[in-house]
This record gives sequence, structure tokens and C-alpha cells, in this order.
Amino acid sequence: MNNNLTPITERSNPKSKDIDILNAEDITRILSFCESEIFGGYESFEGVLDKSIIEKCVTYAKKIREQIDVHGKTNVILIGAGTSGRLCRLMAKVLNPIAGNEINIIPIIAGGIKALVRAEPNTEDRIEEGVFDYLSYTQDIDRSNCFVVGVSCGLSANYVKGALCEANKYTEEKTAIIGFNPVELATIDLNYDVNVLNPIIGPEPIVGSVRMKGGTTTMILIFALIKSSIQNSNQIEKSFIEILIDCKNTLSKIQHYDKEIAGLINSGNETLQSGGNIYLIG
Repeated sequence: MNNNLTPITERSNPKSKDIDILNAEDITRILSFCESEIFGGYESFEGVLDKSIIEKCVTYAKKIREQIDVHGKTNVILIGAGTSGRLCRLMAKVLNPIAGNEINIIPIIAGGIKALVRAEPNTEDRIEEGVFDYLSYTQDIDRSNCFVVGVSCGLSANYVKGALCEANKYTEEKTAIIGFNPVELATIDLNYDVNVLNPIIGPEPIVGSVRMKGGTTTMILIFALIKSSIQNSNQIEKSFIEILIDCKNTLSKIQHYDKEIAGLINSGNETLQSGGNIYLIG
């Protein structure tokens, strides 16, 4: 396969090519190197701090602010499939208490609530499911006053495409999609009416596992978009950039705990090797 035609989110990351044979300390270090591409960039791309990406995100946040100023409290729909949908639910939980006086965040996940705890096969490939869910969740609200943000790390989920295309019938320039491939490598056709927010952050450390730095970047962008949009219009760009810088600094600090993280990896390995279990609580 020609690597140039392979979506970046599906490529192998050269930095982690030997990750399956490394010890815990080296695995932790490699994961940090790969994560640094979120802000440090990948090849000729500049990552989240790319000026053109910031400009597109700030422009979209200002549209939300304008809507609030004219119509008051505004609905923002976050929609995704699989891990992207779960992150939409998580960010709604985090941000509604912060922005609740001005923004009502409505999360939609392919497959419904049950998809939060188990995979719902094929839902992300079905355009009609995205259309149906969008119409169902918005049947009692004014669709013309809704912003709809789809999340598809590979710009590949037909479920998200279906929702955005349907939303464009009721609204103008209020839809957006978050993903991490150049538009020319997207596997879904993107309507020109959709704002494409697509920083290029490089391949995942584990091929195709976009719940890793793709998930981190999804949360960063959603948080920055919503948090900056509740500021005064002349403060939105400053707020958006400050949030990105704060997130960059936080990721840098996590690297100082590489030894502790490696210790957890070793403990988990010993537990599994001895027949024990690892439980994720959240």
C-alpha cells in the first residue's frame, strides 16, 4: 500500500516501531515522544498549535459566542461513534457545569447509552443511524439555533457524516468536524458547509488506536472551543491559545512521572502473569 495514500491516523509511527519488545521504562518514554507530536507537530505539519487550525477554531468559537449574544443560551451537540462518542459524553459532563448558563451541551453516541460500556458493531458505518439520532435528539429544540460538532479521528465515520449533512439542512455554517487527517486523506466526503478542525498530530504509537493521542487531542479541542466561546468575543482567541498552552504544559509535566508510570505497567504485568485481574473504575 502506498503510504502517501494511507490516512495518517492509520499509519505506523516510526518512533514506536519496536514498542512491542521494549521494557516498561522504554515503553513509557516512547509513548511520551509520540504524545509530544500533539503540540510539536508531525513531519511538515504543526499539530494543534498550527496557526491555520487555531484560526479556524477561534472563528467557530466566535460564531457560538455571537449566537449566545443574540439568542441567549445556545445548544451545542457533540456527536461521535465508539470512543469518540464516549468522549463526547465525558466532555459534556465536564463542561455543562462550567458553561451551563450560556451553553447546553447535548452528547450523542452511536448505539445509544449502551455503547458507553460495550461496542456496538457497524454503527459508525451507517449514515442513516446518524441522521436518525440527530433528528431524535433535536425534535424538541430549534435546529436552526444548534451548533453540531462531529468527532471522527480518522475523518472516516459515516455515522457522523450523516448527522452533519442532516444538520446542514436546518442551519448555516454551524456544523464542524474534529479529526486528525488532511481532508484529502479523509475516507468520507466532507460537505463544504462543514467546518473541518483537523490538526495533524501524527500516527498513534499503536497503529490505528485513535483512543490514544487522538482521544487526548479530541478532549483538548472540545474543552478549548467551549471554554473560549463563553468569554467576551474580543477575548476568545487569547483564551483559546492559553488553554492550548496550559494543556501542553500539563502533558510536559506528566513526562516527569515516567518512572512511576513504568512501575504501574510492571505491576499490571505481574498481576496478569500470576492470574490476577485489572479493574478500570470510572
